[in-house]
Amino acid sequence: MHGVDHQTPVGATPLMLAARAGNLPLVQALLDKGADPSRRDEFGHTAWLHAVGRAMGESGFAVSGLPALFDALAPAVLDVQTDGRLVRIEQHQGEYWVLTLMLAGLKTQWSACVLRTHEVWKYGDGFFAEQLHLVLERLPPHLWSDKRRKRSYVNQVLARGEIDSSYRPARQLFARARHGHYLPNPAMLLRQGEGWLPVYDVFSLDWLEAGCGSAEPYQRTPAAAVAGLGTDAADAERGTEQNENN
Repeated sequence: MHGVDHQTPVGATPLMLAARAGNLPLVQALLDKGADPSRRDEFGHTAWLHAVGRAMGESGFAVSGLPALFDALAPAVLDVQTDGRLVRIEQHQGEYWVLTLMLAGLKTQWSACVLRTHEVWKYGDGFFAEQLHLVLERLPPHLWSDKRRKRSYVNQVLARGEIDSSYRPARQLFARARHGHYLPNPAMLLRQGEGWLPVYDVFSLDWLEAGCGSAEPYQRTPAAAVAGLGTDAADAERGTEQNENN
């Protein structure tokens, strides 16, 4: 017989599928039977990230479907390591939601099989404030307060969490791919059981490349976008922008 955490060929469990469907009674029943909410599929997604991933592609799900699952599935904190330091991000912090959306959205960020609200070319270099804001502004106030409901606030969270930000405490969560586009810091480690793994190992960059890599001449692939983080060209662009702002 199959157990409560029986996995599909790509590692999805019944709890993950119930979460993506927004079926709270089934989610609760599976948890009561001992389903493991911390288990990950082959793409690094937990049950919670399956639900958040749906909201990334279907922002209306953030209105009621995702909030209904929050108490049952959302982790109390996100523990990461950057620059050799433990960084603990709590639910009340803006970085909690922005990083969660990025991690959940990696699987489909470069996919050609997702309906897009914005021009398709915008997604190839990473996540941008307008994309994230579209989901965040639909969350209820107890999850995303009214004072945060401007896109400028999302820009602030991205900027202060950037690798080279002067903001303190320095969390170094995001790497800028180009102006206004960010990806999770490739040097960031995520907790896996009792150990730590690089973020793009957890979320299977090789699988993303195999599934979303494009032969189109001007279309960035997942591997190319991540490899370009921290390159001289990206650093030069940041320097140019800083000079323009001074």
